Amino acid sequence: MQFGVFELDLQRAELRKQGVKIKLQEQPFKVLQLLLEDPGQIISREQLRTYIWPANTFVEFDQGLYSAMARLRDALGDSSESPRFIETVARRGYRFIAPVRALVAAPLGENAKNRRPLTARPRTLVFRRLAASLLAGLLGGALLIGLLLGFNVAGVRQWLLQQSSRPITQKRLTDFVGLEEFPAISADGKTVEAIAQPSVRQS
Repeated sequence: MQFGVFELDLQRAELRKQGVKIKLQEQPFKVLQLLLEDPGQIISREQLRTYIWPANTFVEFDQGLYSAMARLRDALGDSSESPRFIETVARRGYRFIAPVRALVAAPLGENAKNRRPLTARPRTLVFRRLAASLLAGLLGGALLIGLLLGFNVAGVRQWLLQQSSRPITQKRLTDFVGLEEFPAISADGKTVEAIAQPSVRQS
């Protein structure tokens, strides 16, 4: 509810002036809440007694109501002599005389349209992180190989040298000496068969 420059938030039990929270004790807050439930109508002292002080509460009612109303008017900058918000009706009670309007919350759908999901990430950011992870993996692998070679861990350098210097062996595939034509694998798959022609000497 809003009246003048003030706003009463019933869910949070807060009174705000132009967005700034005003400290208000429980009893003055309840008085204001009851008055705003029926603005323009007289709220009797008995209604205030029942709402603010239950039957099993022992308190000096007149003094307690006077104190609560004084704190409320002080918070609103109001006075009983020239009231702008709360009018005292002699021997009957109090009446809220300022215009009051209810605040309508924005529909959830409108807020959802303007609200960006927290988990959404731009594609460029995801791509950059993926590229950075890949580059870090490559650099880490290169560094590991460099350390293994530099410190010769577990004889890695000798093993690489042995592998690179191993001689290349050649194997004969057929028992024919001379010119072999039309090679083919044998039926058992173990040898290569070919038609061999002996070398012809030229005179």
